[in-house]
Amino acid sequence: MKNLLLSILIIMGLSTCTLFENDPSDNIQWNSLGLSDHNVNKIKVAHDRIYVATDKGFYSLRRNAGNNAWDLLGFENQACQTFLILSKNEFLVSVIDGDDSQRGLFKTTDGGENWTDFTNGFGGEGTRESVLDITADPKDAAILFASGEYVIARSKDGGTSWEPVFGFWQGFGSGIDVIAVSPHDSDNIWAGGQNAIEQAIVMFSQDGGDNWNEWLNLLEAPSVAKKIVFHPTKPGEVYIGMEGGLIMTPN
Repeated sequence: MKNLLLSILIIMGLSTCTLFENDPSDNIQWNSLGLSDHNVNKIKVAHDRIYVATDKGFYSLRRNAGNNAWDLLGFENQACQTFLILSKNEFLVSVIDGDDSQRGLFKTTDGGENWTDFTNGFGGEGTRESVLDITADPKDAAILFASGEYVIARSKDGGTSWEPVFGFWQGFGSGIDVIAVSPHDSDNIWAGGQNAIEQAIVMFSQDGGDNWNEWLNLLEAPSVAKKIVFHPTKPGEVYIGMEGGLIMTPN
């Protein structure tokens, strides 16, 4: 009887070993790309390069170039929150630390060789506000949307001027962290973040930003909306990643 029990335990052990040996995750390869002492706030891949906004600058890396070939494109040791790729050599970058002269939107048209202040009134007359996220209308690159502490602003001239379309400049909030234009219908714009009392907020416009719906407490506070993803073939299906859970709407 003991020999039978021992045989069963051995077979079970071998089965378990086989299960782990064939774990699909064993076939996944992970490579370090460096920047080990940086916090990466945003990442995009375009023009066969990887672009990242970090707490210590704005960087670029040619794909498959290894982890020691990062190019600092600007803002060394400054916190860059987000960016927008306009073309191969043209970028908008949001810097969120330092005094007013260091904080704001900055633009390059030569791949980072030179940068110019491109804040252009984001934050109101005579002041500035940190840009937490920025995106462009996929069908009209001149139309931009950017978010601040409790404001969504729209530009119809590529960032040369801004007007608040939700909230107001220098608002009291923890930040509207994400804004996204639907690839199916650019009149549909979603945004989200957290208000001043740590409630998650989600906003939606279906007329290009002129009017907005706002939802609070879709998840129990404290929470914050962090990421918005559109279904590739179902225009009404939207997923929002939040602190404390994941929500979606089918319509």
